[in-house]
Amino acid sequence: MRNIFLKMSFNAVVLVVLGLSACENLLNDDTTGKNDAVGTWYRKYRQIDQQRFGLPAKVILNEDGTGVRIARDRLEGELSTSSFTWKLEKDSLFIYENNQLIIRSYWVREGNLAQQTYLESGQQIVDEYIKATDSLDVRFYGKWILVSQTYDGSVVPALQTVTFDAQGNNESYRFEPYESDSIRHWFAVWQVSQNHLIYIEKDAAGQPDLNQIMVFEVNMADSVVNLTHYDREGHLGYLTFIKDPGSRNLTLCGSYQLTAMKINGSSSPILVSVNLNLNPDGSGTWQQGTNAIAHTWTNNAGYLFIYLANLPNLTYPYQYTLSGNILTLTWSALVNNVFYSYEYTFTRAGS
Repeated sequence: MRNIFLKMSFNAVVLVVLGLSACENLLNDDTTGKNDAVGTWYRKYRQIDQQRFGLPAKVILNEDGTGVRIARDRLEGELSTSSFTWKLEKDSLFIYENNQLIIRSYWVREGNLAQQTYLESGQQIVDEYIKATDSLDVRFYGKWILVSQTYDGSVVPALQTVTFDAQGNNESYRFEPYESDSIRHWFAVWQVSQNHLIYIEKDAAGQPDLNQIMVFEVNMADSVVNLTHYDREGHLGYLTFIKDPGSRNLTLCGSYQLTAMKINGSSSPILVSVNLNLNPDGSGTWQQGTNAIAHTWTNNAGYLFIYLANLPNLTYPYQYTLSGNILTLTWSALVNNVFYSYEYTFTRAGS
């Protein structure tokens, strides 16, 4: 997953106050509607003059009218923390520092989603937040395999597995073959709120790292989850994961030989023999010529997951079809910045 980290301090905000006194004292003001905003909020995106960026922030609005904002609103700079007081009157959210009004913003809420709109240095800013609920969704529990990832419509190839547990913890492995030679391994905490996933990586001490906050919009059906978010540079990302329940369709078992191959839709010669073995106990081998690599395998939702022995925490996800004794696997890859689609046709031995 791409990281999304940017921030700013309230002290740098220049806003139109619309005629309100800067000396107005929060504690003496009416707080109509305040209970609707009390809680912890995580920013989903920041929109600056119609362009959206994944600039994360954590904002805590306390019932006593105090608050804390931890955010990084710019690509450059460090994480900053601001303490403030606040009030909500109908659709206006007022932010004060040292009893001085520094922000009057338009606040619109729908369920656990809220938008805050205001002016900064002549630019219209829209911050969209999701309210934390400390809730989990049992549908997320288990291991998930990344099968598709695009940013602004361009494919970003990567192998990734993520595991969500019932205590709100996450463990992930990721390999981007065209960006790094190493496998990245990390831990995170997670929760859900109104069809959104709030995801925060942990630091080296095992604590949530507020530099690593990501908010994803979730669309889940059965064993497929689609996640949408903006990265810190404003690219719109779509990620699709398939759940790996660890089970196998035993009709796939057998020994197969590669009998046809296509690259980008065109037939390609088979230069070396390729054999695939899928055993009922989940073991198997992928053999090219005399080189045999042991693996384990599972399948779900039209995907065959191959876990090579030398890469046990990651899988090559192949879409597959099985027609009688003909097994077809498809897979895509980026080679030297050129996108290739591969189709392998295997014939089961003894057919």
